[in-house]
Order: sequence, then structure tokens, then C-alpha cells
Amino acid sequence: MMSALPHFTGLKDVEAVERQPIEAYMAGDTLPAILAASADAYAVQPAYRFYDANDLSAPAETFTYSALYRNVRAASALFRSLGVGRTDVVAYLLPGLLQTVEIVLAGAEAGIVMPINPFLEPGTIAAMLTRVNARVLCIEGPTSEEGTYRKLSAIRDLAPCIEHILIVGEDGDADGGDRYETGRDRFLDADHTDAPLPARTDIAAYFHTGGTTGAPKIAPLTHFNLAAMSFIAAFGGGIRTGDVMPCGMPLFHVGGLVMGAFAPLAYGATIVQLTRRGYRQPGLLDAFWEIVAREKAAILVGPPTIVIEATQRFRDDLDLSSVRSWISSAAALPAEAHRRFTDRTGIPVKEAWGLTEATLVLTFTPAEGPSKPGAVGVRMPFCEVDIAELSPDGEILRRLPQGEAGVIIGRSSCVFPGYLDPAANEGVLLADGWLNTGDIGLIDPDGYVEITGRAKDMINRGGHNIDPKTIEDALMAHPDVALAAAVARPDPRVGEVPIAFVAAQPGTTPDPDEVLAFAAARIDERAAIPKTVIVLPALPLTGVGKVHKPTLRHEAARLAVAEVVGLAPERLTAKDGTGGRTRIAVAPDTPADLRDTVKAMLDALGLEFEDHSQAQDSVST
Repeated sequence: MMSALPHFTGLKDVEAVERQPIEAYMAGDTLPAILAASADAYAVQPAYRFYDANDLSAPAETFTYSALYRNVRAASALFRSLGVGRTDVVAYLLPGLLQTVEIVLAGAEAGIVMPINPFLEPGTIAAMLTRVNARVLCIEGPTSEEGTYRKLSAIRDLAPCIEHILIVGEDGDADGGDRYETGRDRFLDADHTDAPLPARTDIAAYFHTGGTTGAPKIAPLTHFNLAAMSFIAAFGGGIRTGDVMPCGMPLFHVGGLVMGAFAPLAYGATIVQLTRRGYRQPGLLDAFWEIVAREKAAILVGPPTIVIEATQRFRDDLDLSSVRSWISSAAALPAEAHRRFTDRTGIPVKEAWGLTEATLVLTFTPAEGPSKPGAVGVRMPFCEVDIAELSPDGEILRRLPQGEAGVIIGRSSCVFPGYLDPAANEGVLLADGWLNTGDIGLIDPDGYVEITGRAKDMINRGGHNIDPKTIEDALMAHPDVALAAAVARPDPRVGEVPIAFVAAQPGTTPDPDEVLAFAAARIDERAAIPKTVIVLPALPLTGVGKVHKPTLRHEAARLAVAEVVGLAPERLTAKDGTGGRTRIAVAPDTPADLRDTVKAMLDALGLEFEDHSQAQDSVST
């Protein structure tokens, strides 16, 4: 077990670390091995503190490393008693409860753990459970603030593979399952000496990716993937023994679990769980900086949307001298938001970048080195990052020179073994172990990676690709703009044109035309100037705090069709269609000739038409 991680000031430290094998730095090569080593080394040290939303003035519960280890071993024994073996799945639909981290670690010890986003619809959840033949489901009870328990009946009906339901976090019994804590506590004093443990090559977890359009893809990660990433992420983030790290991220996502559990626990840090709902908890961000000061937190972690909100709520009357950095990930942080945060707080932002398929990070801004607004850091130890031109079927045609933008590809021992559906691996797993990240970017002369966009987010205007980040950066420079997103609006002449949505800074009411003129003066490429700017109270976000661009693309399509055919926008609706396309429906009482006009326009734009007229006709007759 490492007593201290190497310093990280830049690429030279990355190269120095690589002079030894990665195993020399790892606390263990499986998750159970890491937890056992940490329980031995940091037994009475606090591993985990939990804040209850009803009282943010002090933590409600504290667990030492030895107490957490005892609970995990007992929970693992409980899962085995329910028939869970090495390839069986323990799934959970849980927020950041006291018990969530122990369930993750115990599920990975006994079998394969599968975190699932509790905000998904029952049919999608059940389809994933069925796909992996899950045997055990851990779920919140009827007091759930998110309403997850109300989905249980439908999930059970649609996923008969589930043999055992464990209700988590309820003081009393709940219909539909057995109380998790009662089952776990039966094994607290059991002898676990002969309990089977996983090998480094065994699958530890199934994570789902996507799911906003179509069925989510399921990505398996091995124990070695997660154990190695625990070192890589801890090194990148500059985690030290005794550090306090607040966690407000969702614990169904690999980022939340690596930075909110695995990496801190591997190296003796203390996790502070910011209520069961994390950053989604109403009122939490109002109390955030006070909690940071009280806990003497060292490292803060949150996506760009939370960086922006934390900037707005900053408290300069508090002693925040313990804070060394804010780690921003999940999406690229706009350069202007980066500068605003550091100018306001004095805290450096350390951007990280990666993806589930790489077990989280491939790059990190040096913890003790310079931050660069607009860049996401340098490659991590034992990780390779390059820029390439790819063919449509994923063949690497050529490597691009420094400073030229292209598809970012990565390679490391943390790259996943491939989706459960082999067909989904086409164009993702490339030759010689390279991974197509789907991001567009470049590498600057200092080795820093700049993300310029997502391949699927590029706006194709008459065959000319427009990077939405160019537009978003110009909009973010406006003092009244808190967050911006540019998407493609269908256009009958050139295919797509850019359109922008912005959320205002608190207390401001930006004029859309003035914001557009401001941005236009900062966009060098005339074709990239958005056709219009729409001010919204807030931009739609995913469960991990990214701007949900499919929702904005749907809205852009709805507005475009309304304008072209002369319909009031409220008479049109837009939603997910097949293959990621937008499906448009008109109000059922729309005249037949106008419906035909809309359908013809949608065909020309490559959009789908949903006909509600038959239902209306049958009602009329």
C-alpha cells in the first residue's frame, strides 16, 4: 500500500511515475484488496461522513475505515447467502445514502455490481436488469424523495429475473422486499476468512452509458480497471492521506464512484457525502461553502454546472484556506466560467477528462502545476492520448500533428473490455487497443489536451462542420450569461444552422438580440454565428450535470418546423425518434392538408413525423 502518492506538477512527473509498473503504486489489484489494505492502515480514521438534508449544520453519521470494512464484508456475505456468485449481478437504484458505497463494494466482492440511474423509466431499467440477468435489486423504500419505490411494481413485472428485493434506508419494514440492514446485520460477526474473493480479471461492475436516446449500452469494468483507476485518479487529483473530499455527485455514475469512493478510500482520505441527493438537494449549494469551511475540505469535485453555481454563491467571509483545488469533470468547463471561478474564489480549477469506457480519466490538470482555462490537462500515467483522423467505420487513417483538431483516441490498461452487445463495439474499440472517445480536440505544445466538441454535436452547415464550442465560448464571455449551449437547427436550404440557448446570471435579464450581437463580434467564422439566441430560466441537465443537448436539439427542431410551415410552436411537440433523430407531432386537430405539409417538411429535413390524427378521427366518430 502506498504511504504517499508522487507529486504531480506536469508531464515530467507522469513520465517519472511510468519508470515503475503501475502495480508499484496501487493499494491492491481488486476493490476488496484495496478496502482491506485501507482498513488495516487507517482503521480508526474517518472514511465517510454523511450530511442529512434536514440539518446541514453538522454531519449526521461518521464511519471509520474499520466500520466501513465490517459493513462491506457483512453485506457481501448477505449477497452470497441470496445465491450471488462471481458472475451474478447485484443491481441498485439508490442515491447517495449512508449504505450506497458499502453496497457497491459488497456487490463487487460477492459478484458484479450494477449501478442504475434511478431517474430512468421502469421499462428501461427492467430491460437492463433482464439483459444482465440480475438476481438482487437494492432500492430505496417508500420514503424515497425521488419516488423510485413507486417504480418497483412495474420493474418486478418487467424483470422476472430479480429474485430478491432489498429495501435500503427504511427505519421499518416496507412492502415488496426485505430490509437490507436487517439482512446485513445478521453477518456482522460472521467469520469471513474463507469467503471467496475476486481476481483482478473478474468483472467488478456493469455501468450503463447513454440511455437518453434509445437503449443504454452496458459497459463492463474489471476489478483491475477500477483498482488501477483508483491510483490514476488519486494521483491526478493530488489526493493525500487525511484529505477531506465532499461528494455531491450521483453514485450511479463511474465518476461519482471513483472520485466519491474508490480513489479517496484507497489512499486514506475522508469522503463527506452531501445528503442523499447531493448537488440536487434544494438548499445545499446555499450551505455548500459553510460545509467546506467546517469540514476543512481539501479537494472539491463537481461538474461545470456546479462550478458556475458555486461561483455565484461564494462566501468570502469564511476560512477556506484548506481548499487546494476544485476538480471539474463530466464535461469541458467553458474557459470563461473557469476564469470567473478562480477570480472570485482564489481556488484553482483542475479539469479532468475521460469517459466510462476508459474507467473515467485519461487526462488531468496537474494538481501542483498550472491550470489552463479551456484545457483538460495532460495525459495520465500509463495512459496514451492521440489525435487522429478516422474513417466512417473506425479505421485510424492517420495521426494528426500537434495543434490540429481531430478525433481523440486513448489507450490504457483501464480501457474497458467492450460493451455487452458486441455490435456496439464497432467504431469504438479500434485496432491495437485504441479507444475512440467520440470527442474532438487537439494537443497543445505543452501536452495539454483541449476538447473542442463532440463528434455527434458538430453542426453541419451545407457540408461545413461548425464546432459548437466556438459559439458557446463567445456567449459565455457575456457577463450576464451563466451557461450556454449551441445546437443544430434543421434548415431546408443548408441542412443545419446553429442556434444557441443561454441561462442568465442570477439577477440579470439579458436581451437575446444584444447577447447575439455580443457573441457575433467574437466569432471569427461568419457561418458559425447563431441564427438566434434563446434565453431560458435554466438549461436542461443530465443526472451528472451535463447540458442535455438532445432536449435542446428537439426544441430547435420544433421551432424550425413551426417557423417554416407557419404553425404556432405550441401546436408542435418534439421527442426522441429512432436512431437519435427528432420526432415531431402536430396537434390532433390540425387540418389534414397542414399535417401533410408538416410531414413533407420533416421528410426533407430528415426528421420523423408522428401522426396523432387517427386517434383524433376515431374520437370524433
